[in-house]
Amino acid sequence: MDASPNLGLLYFLSEIPDPRGRNGRQHSLVAILALACCAIMSGARSYAAIGQWAEDHDIALMHRLGFTRRPPKSGGIRKVLMALDLAALEAALTRWAEALLSRVPVVEVAPPHAFALDGKTARGSFDGLSKAVHLLSLVAHQSGLTMAQAEVPQGGRDKTNEHKAALKLLPGLVLEGRLITGDAMFCQRDLSQQILDDGGHYLLGRQRESADAPGRHPSGAGPGSRRGFFPLGSVASGLRPWTRRPRSRKGTAAVSGGLCRSRRL
Repeated sequence: MDASPNLGLLYFLSEIPDPRGRNGRQHSLVAILALACCAIMSGARSYAAIGQWAEDHDIALMHRLGFTRRPPKSGGIRKVLMALDLAALEAALTRWAEALLSRVPVVEVAPPHAFALDGKTARGSFDGLSKAVHLLSLVAHQSGLTMAQAEVPQGGRDKTNEHKAALKLLPGLVLEGRLITGDAMFCQRDLSQQILDDGGHYLLGRQRESADAPGRHPSGAGPGSRRGFFPLGSVASGLRPWTRRPRSRKGTAAVSGGLCRSRRL
């Protein structure tokens, strides 16, 4: 990122194009967006809550956000946000987050900064006519800051679409020297290779499932295959892959070496 780490949120919000016409503008777009960001970071989860947050705070704070008069009501804020270019907003917030993280002092010997890929369904986004919005986010472990976010098509019904959304979310982000973590949903070779090509690292979990299940994982494990998948490749090449062990007649898992858990059925 070529932005200076000393630049604040208002600078990055000023790069977003204003969707309103030139006539009739009473408030700056930067001020409205800054108001919405502050209200959301304070816990507001609706347009009414954003408007109430503005009414509850002193006018001096509104002036610092860029307002020259009383801020608009929730209805005016809603109209501006609905007409906004979401891609431009996401890009501006991503650049702002990168600038914040660049301020963190770097220790000579320190582990890479970790970021989690995780998908969540937005609470309150189901209106009875359309399905709830499912979002995929890249969140910093240490600060909890959302680096990037994108909507997952049909994510509420099919969670496997998170992997495809991650392939489109990561390009354009700075991954060099950073660790990307995720669950078994992201344990795919194309995603892992993309992270490595961008100079990053990854730590992806994998659920231990039946070896007779169809080829769900990038190892190509299918019917008859009993080899596990280790994303770290050569690092884990010396480990013995996990395999299913036969069960004894008494209903207890038979222990014949390797990784096995005994459990009374």
